[in-house]
This record gives sequence, C-alpha cells and structure tokens, in this order.
Amino acid sequence: MFGFFKSSERRIILINFEGLAIYGLDNSRLMKLATFSEDEFGHEEFQHYLAENKPSAVTVVVDSPAEDFIVEKVAHVNSFDRKSFLERKMDQHFRNIEYCSAKVLGREESGRRDDRVLFSALTQSQNIDGWVSLLLEQEISIKSITSPAFAICKVAKELGLVTSDEILLVNWQRNGIRQSLIANDKLIFSRLTPLPSGHDSDLVGVIMTASLQSKEYLDRIGLLKNAQQLDLHVVTPVLEDHAFDDNADTSQFGRVEHHNSIDLMPIDQYGGPQNEITAILLCLDWGVRTGKFGNIYASPAALRFKELKQARNLIVLSCVLFMVLSGVLSAPALNDALERRNNYFGLSQSLLPVRDQYDALRAQFPETPIPSEAMELAVSNYELIRGQMQQPTDLLAAISRAIQGYSAITLTSVTWELVSDQVDSSLTDALLTDSTSVNIELNGSQVGSSSFENSDTELKSFINSLNLIEGATVTPIKLPIESGANASLNTIVGDEILDLEFSLNVRFDS
Repeated sequence: MFGFFKSSERRIILINFEGLAIYGLDNSRLMKLATFSEDEFGHEEFQHYLAENKPSAVTVVVDSPAEDFIVEKVAHVNSFDRKSFLERKMDQHFRNIEYCSAKVLGREESGRRDDRVLFSALTQSQNIDGWVSLLLEQEISIKSITSPAFAICKVAKELGLVTSDEILLVNWQRNGIRQSLIANDKLIFSRLTPLPSGHDSDLVGVIMTASLQSKEYLDRIGLLKNAQQLDLHVVTPVLEDHAFDDNADTSQFGRVEHHNSIDLMPIDQYGGPQNEITAILLCLDWGVRTGKFGNIYASPAALRFKELKQARNLIVLSCVLFMVLSGVLSAPALNDALERRNNYFGLSQSLLPVRDQYDALRAQFPETPIPSEAMELAVSNYELIRGQMQQPTDLLAAISRAIQGYSAITLTSVTWELVSDQVDSSLTDALLTDSTSVNIELNGSQVGSSSFENSDTELKSFINSLNLIEGATVTPIKLPIESGANASLNTIVGDEILDLEFSLNVRFDS
C-alpha cells in the first residue's frame, strides 16, 4: 500500500562481466529471475522484460574490477560546508566520473584531528550506463547503486566474520578474488584480482599469495594500524573448511579462517545451484530480505524517480492523516448536524396539519383579475423605470459639493429636465427602453474677477470638478471669454472689478 515495499517485492540487479541478472524472492527463497547478456540483444530483451514485468523499484549492485579506492586525510570542516568541500575533493580525484562517492571514516586521534575520508569510484561505466538508461526510460525507481565491496562490509558482521578491529575479507568468485579491508565495521579498501590460469590445483596458495601482497601494500600506504593483528577470512564454495590449516603463510596474520559460503546459507533459502552461492550471493540475499543496501554511487539524476515516489507517498500519507484528523475533529459537529436533522424532520412532520389547513384556505381565494403575463410585464417595467430614477436633490447635492471650493462662482438659476436619448422617441418609450438622461442647465456669474485669465482658469477648474461627478458630462453653453454680440462681458473700466456670466449644461445618463 502507498508503494511501500514488502520483502517479496524487492528486486536486486547484479551487473558483472557476464551481463545483468535480476534477483528476488519467491516464497521466501532467493531466485535468479532473469539474466541478460552484455550486448545489443541483451539490452533489447531487458527492455521487453521491464515493459512486461515493470518492478516498482530496484537496487543495483555493480561488480566491476574498475573500482578505485583512495583514503585521504582532509581538514575537518563543519557540517554545513562538508558536502560541498567533499564534492570539490572528489572532483579532483575523479573528474567527469558519474559514479563516485566520498565517505568520512572518522577523525584522527592526534594532531589537527583531520578527517579520514574514503573516496571511491567506478571508473569504467560503459557497462553500467546502458542498463541504467533502460531503467530510467521505463521510469523505474532506482533505490541505490552500490558495489560488492560495500555490500560485503555490511554483511560481514551479520555472518560473524568480524573478529578484530581490522580484517581482510577474501571472497572467491568465478572472475577472480575480491579482497576487502574492513576496519571498525567500515570499508577501507577493496580490489578484484583476476585468477591466474591453472589456479584450481593450488587455490589456497593463490589466495594466500594475493592476501600477503595486499597486506604489504596496505601496510606500506599506512592503512593498517596493526599489521600483526590483521585477521584473514576467506569465503569460497569450493574449498574445505580446514583448507588453510597447513599453510605456512597463515602465521603472517592474526588468524586465518575459511568459511564455506554454501554452509552460510540454509539449504532451502536459494532456489539455484548450490555452487553459485558465493559471498556476493549472500549479500544479495541479505539485501533483498532487509532492503538495507545504502546508496553509494547513484547520482541525483538516477534517483529522481525514487524521490518522486517518496514525495507521492508523503502526499498520500499526509492526505490520509488529514482525513483521519478531520474525522476526529468533525465528529462532534457531525453528531450535532445529525441531531439537528432529526429535529428538523420532527418539526416538519408536526407542521403538516397546519400546511394542509393553509392549502385548504388558499383554495377558497378568488383568482386574480390580472393575467399573469400582464402582471409580469408590469412588474418588470416598474423595476426598469425605478432603476432609471434620479433624485434631483442628490444631483444638486453633488453639484453643490463641486462648487464649494470656488467662492467667486455664484449660481443664479438651475433648470432640470428628463429627456430621451433617442430623437424620434417619446419619453414613455425611452423609459421602457432604458434610454433616458437628466439635463441640468446651470446659469451663474463670477464675482470679483480681476482679469479674463483668472476667470478662465477658475471656471475651467469648476468644469473639471463637475466632470468628476459619476455619470456627469459638462457642455459649456456660454463662457466669459466668448466674443461677438452675445458675449457675457458687461463693462471694462480701468482696474475696476468685473462680473462675468456663464451657462453650462450638465448631463447625467441613467
């Protein structure tokens, strides 16, 4: 539910020199569900498999000899800057490599107490990119990309192989032996060494020689704290438990133990050939059952569908919690609503006799002499005419407010008229078609104007104030600055004060 995995739904993909294999659980047994070769045909088959059996999420384990490890001491930085600092250092070691990682192993115990950081990368990704691209094309959620080195480090403690602070874990597989240095439950170093031809006759000697070489190398580069206390654990399905007891080189290690990988897995826990049970298969079995493989190499681009899925699950979970919380909070209100509904239903039932009496009384009323169509027309025309009604007092009040700021302007007369907007239409028809307007003619004079310029400026300002009234349009009829026989100028005598008359038409649309 909500896309959360059960163990039977987990899928682990192993990419190695043979191609790609998909593992999963079938009735609690680890099964190899499908295999695909590392060629164009294998890629096409894998694409068809994903289309038909689209898994909701996968973990990718890459077993490649081209995996590099570098342990470096770097300055300790705070947690806010650590990520960007490690990314810069990682770019210095593995420029333009997509599958790389940086993990802080701990701090030095003395001196500046620098951080010890493990930088690792899959330096050859040609055999990885094609498979990952096919997964992303099908929008498969990639939970993580890791390698057997990091997987074995997690499983070693589960299998009881960690017997000291530092162990060298060697696991045999068909394309070589992988040697991994684990210190304080953390991976420090790992490499996959090809097996020489004819190794079957002396596999113990080959493993011991390679282990001694790795020990000397690790001691030389300073990764071993106590070389004499290094324990060697060998995991193979082909050697006897006491195969290393008589080897003289075992004295170079604190202890040497061989573990038969077939014995480490219950016989009914794997559904394939027993000779396929190697340390890597033990890791795959642990990972598919627990789902605890952490991400080492997957970039944000490779993890985008996983993040989208997590966001979707979070949204769904939030919605469920919201609905549950809403239900809890709304329960009292719901109970109250149900109670009100019951009360309303009871009241309605009690009013039924009263309603029956009202209907009987109404049936005795005479029908109205006015037809319903005429009544509807009368009501609509009344509302239409009423909507056009203009109160003269309201219009004059608006004009009065506009003239308050002009003390030199005096109104001598106000004429009000309701007119039709259509030339050939009666006022009644205009009222019914909502095409009427109110015309107000304002006559007045300017008292105390000392010049035509002052008169013209103040009168224009008054006209602008009238135009600001909602629905008003001002048209001058007669202004003081007119010339001709009908001009409003009366007299001009030196510097004497002039009284100038004007007429304005103010139109209000309905």
